[in-house]
Amino acid sequence: MGRIMKLVLPQNAKISKAAKERMQEYATEFISFVTSETSDKCRKDNRKTVNGDNICRALNHLEFDNLGESPTRYLCN
Repeated sequence: MGRIMKLVLPQNAKISKAAKERMQEYATEFISFVTSETSDKCRKDNRKTVNGDNICRALNHLEFDNLGESPTRYLCN
């Protein structure tokens, strides 16, 4: 998580351990939130396998379609 955070900060910026831990908590919560939505949609469709299209639909349904092109380029093409 620290390496990812450093990519967007100035080179001389320092990141506290607490900040890294908090960002990890947020990332974990976000992934759980999207996974839960994806799982619910698959369950409603009587599907047992989750794929990239399901994740993209869940992101759109949760109005996270503006996250940037990285997830959608990787998962939805």
